[in-house]
Amino acid sequence: MKRIERYEKGTFVSGECFQEDGSPRPFTRFQQAPQYPGGEQALFNYISTNLQYPPKARKRNIQGRVVLTFVLNKDGSVSDVQVVKGIGGGCDEEAVRLVSEMPRWQPGLIDDDRPVKVGYTLPLRFRLD
Repeated sequence: MKRIERYEKGTFVSGECFQEDGSPRPFTRFQQAPQYPGGEQALFNYISTNLQYPPKARKRNIQGRVVLTFVLNKDGSVSDVQVVKGIGGGCDEEAVRLVSEMPRWQPGLIDDDRPVKVGYTLPLRFRLD
């Protein structure tokens, strides 16, 4: 056994964690990060298939990385999309559109099965070939 968790009426009360040899170690709650449906490669495919390079950025040869933050809600939906670092030329708006239209993710979990809101940061590269 690697962990013991105690609950009262469905609410977590306390827990213990153990090394493989049975010695105690500090308790940490179990967390699982949110996941795009189909995994990381599916996320890359979604981006490459749906990203529309803005004509203004193409004309001005604007390239670079737009960094976004957003919230993955308990139901896996995306909200609160914000540009942390932009490059202009319509790329920032396109990045927000792309992320806002993503399908629902598998939500982040805590304690094996309880969905939680999770903040996420995603860099999107705009590159002309």
